[in-house]
Amino acid sequence: MSGAAGIPVRAVVFDLDGTLADTERLSDRAWAEVLARRGYTATPEDFAALVGRPVAANLAHFAARVELGDPVGFRAEVRAAFLGLVAVDLRLHDDAVGALRTLAGEGVAVGVATSSTREHADRVLAAGGLTGVVAAVVAAEDVARHKPDPAPYREALRRLGVAADRAAAVEDTSVGAASARAAGAWTVAVRRAHATPDLADHADVVVEVLDAAVLRHRPARGPA
Repeated sequence: MSGAAGIPVRAVVFDLDGTLADTERLSDRAWAEVLARRGYTATPEDFAALVGRPVAANLAHFAARVELGDPVGFRAEVRAAFLGLVAVDLRLHDDAVGALRTLAGEGVAVGVATSSTREHADRVLAAGGLTGVVAAVVAAEDVARHKPDPAPYREALRRLGVAADRAAAVEDTSVGAASARAAGAWTVAVRRAHATPDLADHADVVVEVLDAAVLRHRPARGPA
């Protein structure tokens, strides 16, 4: 929502994977490759159930379906496979990067809240030339509770020094949107290829292409 009737937004917190970076497909491929070595064929339903979740949730999900072996070694295999794919095929979403840069240029504080590691977040932001643009990054190591818990967004807004009723968030999953909305942020979801049917149930607005205009103001009455 935009216009004079809305409250100007002072901070916008972006999700990373899927929202800013087109990495969900790379993550799925990495997990599928490593699981195949153990005789398990991962399905679209497996990955749909894990969109937006931290690595620990993925491990628990697949450990209930196939013997993973040493969890540390398994995770290292997945990480190596993922990094190999990232090295040759990392892409960022132009619409989200453009909106982020536009808002930052207008003086809006910009942050990132992700369930991925800080190392990964730093890598993606560097690839997009966003390291000096994003003022606060909250990664998996920074909070004890992860999405859909509101902790990641609350911490990001704390670091940005902006109250939730003056903030917006951008997400691409129902898990992430639920987290942002529970934190009190005006929540805009951008529909990506992996979006689940319930995305609109957890966001205030769903858009097909992200534009800074939808993030500049939030309704005076806040999220429903």
